[in-house]
Amino acid sequence: MQAVGSMYLMTLMDPLFLNLLAAAERGEKCPPLVVVTGTWVIQGALVGTTAFLEASQMHVYDKLIRLWGSAERKNPMSPEDAAQIAGQRLAPLGIPGGAGSPSLSLIEVTLTGVKTLSVPAMRVPLAAIDAWWVTDHALEKQQPVAERGSEARGGGGVSVGVAFDF
Repeated sequence: MQAVGSMYLMTLMDPLFLNLLAAAERGEKCPPLVVVTGTWVIQGALVGTTAFLEASQMHVYDKLIRLWGSAERKNPMSPEDAAQIAGQRLAPLGIPGGAGSPSLSLIEVTLTGVKTLSVPAMRVPLAAIDAWWVTDHALEKQQPVAERGSEARGGGGVSVGVAFDF
């Protein structure tokens, strides 16, 4: 039944977007991708599932080496041990191609919303994507309402007065 739901979702997707996903899974170089999911704008390099898993494992490895592989430590972790531990930590993810909701894989990700986060690798369910593009974008600096002029405020105003009798 899952496959039927996934297939239905895929038929509703933009064919250009599906072309990008297929190219990424084949290991082809894809343009940087920006997707909007709810209140988040997510920008990253679109990659296949295997590349996502490799990037995730490399991040865990790098963190282990940074924390435990220092030569100043009494018993530093060897690169071989770090690679083995990184593999063990990500083993529960399984191998690519398992059942689940269709997702895209991104590496070198920046999430922008209320806060900005940098993430080495992430997956985004296709059903969560509201919009996407492959061109660059810039965040516009918002002017305070007081500096935008009366047309930005709707042209209305409020007056308050106080009178004192002497």
